[in-house]
Amino acid sequence: MVDRKLCSKAGRRGRWCARACVCRLERLWRDEVCAVGLADASMWRVILRFMRSRLAVACAVITLSVGLILFSVVSIASHRAHSVRSVRASTAAAQLHYYYYYYYYY
Repeated sequence: MVDRKLCSKAGRRGRWCARACVCRLERLWRDEVCAVGLADASMWRVILRFMRSRLAVACAVITLSVGLILFSVVSIASHRAHSVRSVRASTAAAQLHYYYYYYYYY
């Protein structure tokens, strides 16, 4: 068991943060044992409950990162395709203008 004085000072950084996690994990374990009994208590449920919010935030960050990367790649590819098309179109227009000018004046 972790000392209650340590749990009350758990808001600090460094080793106090680790102790805060230990205090929270112990509290969740005690709640699990009280809810289902010692024989049916599951450490996996406690660990999943302990990591649930962190796991949700991590999944959200990863999803947003992948989405941003895919959006950037598609946007860059679209921009390059559009600029290649516009260069080709402007080159064709310039050639047409050149031929028109050449045949008109000569």
